[in-house]
Amino acid sequence: KLTNGASDSTSTNASVDDGERVVVFESTADFFATGVGGTQIYRIDLRKALLGCPFPCPSSDNAGLSQITAKVGTNRNAVTGTGGKSIVFESDTLNGGQTQNQIYLYNSKTGLTLRVSPGPGAARNPTITRDGGRIVFESDADGTGGTQLFLYHRAKETLQQIPTPPGGTCTNPSISSNGHAVAFLSSNDLLSRGSVGPELYSY
Repeated sequence: KLTNGASDSTSTNASVDDGERVVVFESTADFFATGVGGTQIYRIDLRKALLGCPFPCPSSDNAGLSQITAKVGTNRNAVTGTGGKSIVFESDTLNGGQTQNQIYLYNSKTGLTLRVSPGPGAARNPTITRDGGRIVFESDADGTGGTQLFLYHRAKETLQQIPTPPGGTCTNPSISSNGHAVAFLSSNDLLSRGSVGPELYSY
């Protein structure tokens, strides 16, 4: 057992890195007694966590647990690259007063958080490569009235829209660990074969 928050709190949407060393998750529990409400993102280093002492763990001073976000609001759907070095998540708390979710990248080495989604439309469901170099997410920001997919290339600091026919929706992306393929759902008949309803595609 990793968490033991208050009875009225919830910890959910856990994601484990492919090295099986780090878990990231969202929680309404205030593990560090900061007094900040809402849903926050946490990171657990399994190598440092004390066996048999779920968080909050006073006897270990919460060793292995770190809080990634600390503003009132909702932070959710966190996923991580290898070793928990790069954590990507969606948030409505860091947008300068906007209420729509946007996508953020947290660097656990520097402690810095970078917004990667373009806005002004909402962005959701981030996915990240093993090395943290590429992030794919869905966004309403292209102005067509539909939901489309965007790819952020970290080294180049570039953002591109994954090309699909206009209109309709493309959602729920999943990028491969090496970044060579992206699977997603679309309500468009992208290949003009008479498909009706959401179908699975790859890019």
